[in-house]
Amino acid sequence: MEIYQQIVNLIQQSNKIVITAHKSPDGDSIGSSLGLFRFINKLNKNVTICHPDKAPTFFNWLGDVQDIIVFEENETVVKDAIAAADLLICLDYNDYSRVGKDMQVVLEQYTGKVIMIDHHLNPSPIADLLLSKTEVCSTAQLIYDVISQSDKKSLLDTHI
Repeated sequence: MEIYQQIVNLIQQSNKIVITAHKSPDGDSIGSSLGLFRFINKLNKNVTICHPDKAPTFFNWLGDVQDIIVFEENETVVKDAIAAADLLICLDYNDYSRVGKDMQVVLEQYTGKVIMIDHHLNPSPIADLLLSKTEVCSTAQLIYDVISQSDKKSLLDTHI
């Protein structure tokens, strides 16, 4: 079974999902998080985005940015969401150290299933499922590939 379908299958088997991305968010970390968040919502799953710090306001046009829970502002809420999750999805980073020291500790204590989707070199061996392709331009491209190469490609729309 291809990695794309394995990722979608694990998402479908999960009940509470948390999406994380690296500190100092950029267009790729925000865009890939929102795209995957919208896809998982279409699967009628409980999904939360928890980022280490706030997205720059010039990304507000993307919509749903206000739904991202920021660790620096809501540490307890993020800790509780991660502790309750049965699936953690790490987007656009290759090691927990990329989320900042405080959030890194929380992620390192997580004991559930982990998916890592990233395009950076040398991913750490922290994921149960790893999609790492350094030849692609962005993690957002990998999110598109996951959806379009799975049996749920009919859910792909312009909002995602």
